[in-house]
Amino acid sequence: MPNLLRAIPFCLIACSLFGLTPTLQAAIVLTQVAADGKPIAGLPSAFDMAKPLSIASSTRSLSLEFDQTNEEGKTSDRLRYKLEGYDRNWQDLLSNMRGFLEFHNSSGDVLGTEEFYLKGETPGWRGSPETSDFVEYTRTCTAPEGSCKVEVVLMSHGPNATMGVVGFDAIRLSVVSPGSSTPKVYELNAEGIHGFPQPSDPSAFWDRGGSRASLAEVRIMNTPAPHPILVFNDDAPSHYATWVTRWNKPLEVKPGDQVTLSFKAAYSIGSGGPGVAEFPQLQPGNYFFRAVATRADGEPNGAELVLPLVITAPWYRHMGFWVALSVVMSAGVAWFSRWSLKRRMQMRLAALEHERAMERERERIARDLHDHIGAGLTEIAMQSDWVDGDLEQGVTQRTRQRVKAIRQSATDLARGVDEMVWAINPANDSLKRFANYLAQCSAQFLEAAGVRVRFDIPADLPEIPLPGKLRHALFLVVLEAINNAVKYARATLVRLELQVGQEGLHLAIEDDGQGFDLAGPSPEGSHEGLNNMRHRMDEIGGAFSIASKKGTGTRIELFAPLTYPNPNLS
Repeated sequence: MPNLLRAIPFCLIACSLFGLTPTLQAAIVLTQVAADGKPIAGLPSAFDMAKPLSIASSTRSLSLEFDQTNEEGKTSDRLRYKLEGYDRNWQDLLSNMRGFLEFHNSSGDVLGTEEFYLKGETPGWRGSPETSDFVEYTRTCTAPEGSCKVEVVLMSHGPNATMGVVGFDAIRLSVVSPGSSTPKVYELNAEGIHGFPQPSDPSAFWDRGGSRASLAEVRIMNTPAPHPILVFNDDAPSHYATWVTRWNKPLEVKPGDQVTLSFKAAYSIGSGGPGVAEFPQLQPGNYFFRAVATRADGEPNGAELVLPLVITAPWYRHMGFWVALSVVMSAGVAWFSRWSLKRRMQMRLAALEHERAMERERERIARDLHDHIGAGLTEIAMQSDWVDGDLEQGVTQRTRQRVKAIRQSATDLARGVDEMVWAINPANDSLKRFANYLAQCSAQFLEAAGVRVRFDIPADLPEIPLPGKLRHALFLVVLEAINNAVKYARATLVRLELQVGQEGLHLAIEDDGQGFDLAGPSPEGSHEGLNNMRHRMDEIGGAFSIASKKGTGTRIELFAPLTYPNPNLS
């Protein structure tokens, strides 16, 4: 017997050298419970977990920290958790495994990588890749300059103590050269590994490695026909394995090639401790928080933590409160209802009368501007054309330029009057009409200036009323921004975006022009135009922002609320 006892340490040392150290399982412990970020004192011990932990219903967030360590203080198992009464399925601690495409030049130097990540658990996972449903994945990128070969690398390495099981099948690399429609396809099957045939066989595509290569396996998938698949069976939180395409069998690419990696995968990925489970404000009731230790594939292996939780109901949810409240309020309901109804009817009638009066006044102003000022300015433009024709003989070039300037000014004034008429016309008090008119005027202006325009405006805008002053201010700011893009930024493309949210209307004008330094003078020598735009937005209770750098174009963002505290907007 003494000889046997002396042999035990040597057996443990030998096991650790060959990676056969037995798992020293320990109970899962609750290390902290915090309500709204503040730790709760007096946590139940491992001996009185049957006693529920009471949490106030006013708690906006609840977090529970838990851990499991072996006797050496290292994570030994994958941990999962669930709050019964809230979660339907087991939840994993956040972690991932990854893979990437690695491009090399002829000297073997790495020119660039394209990464992808696998997280959580695929639908239809049944404990092993051989019995689970596979999900298709694709990743496409462009080979960088100088590339001549690409490696495909799959890793079980991830953040924290990553653990899990992953199966890869139908791995394919497709390479399409520029100007070609026929891809070059590499079928990266698992044959040539572990006897399918031997790794020395030239048909083998994969080598395995990592800090513990034995975590990478080849298994047989029986559907649709028996064939090998690549597997990570990573139950070692501090080690990882890799599958890498063989360097002596290069996957050739050229600069500019479109490289697409496609594969099917079935996996369950998680992490060891320590873990944190976070929950938003919970409804009053009884819950059970469970944390379990599992194998790499997510199946429980024995250790479990169970903590009952009670979310107490607030005082206003008790029946007595509502009975008392109904008794107190019932006496005044009838009187208040009559008074409130009468008051609302009076206010509504007054508001309707005010709206009708305002509409009549605005219609009169619109008719006067259109019939008198608009007609007069149009006549000035026509007369300028006649003068230009009559004076063609015996006049100087300067005279013609002045006449043309008069004609252009008159035309601009006529257009301005038309815009004023549109702005004050109550028939245009809707978001949809505003968007259509804004797009039409912007397109006409930019096309005349030889600048391309792109609109990002929803086709199904809601029928939201838009007051005249607000529409007019937005319209002038947008026109000023477009004019600056053409006149000072020398843009070749202007993009106009319009989005509607619950809080208000968002407009953005972006150009690809030369930009300018916001800290210095603007291209026109001052910031007077920008200040005018900002002042117009302030007048309607909106917001104005601008972003620009030299050589990177300019983006102006406008915001206008859809509810207006200022009655002068109508």
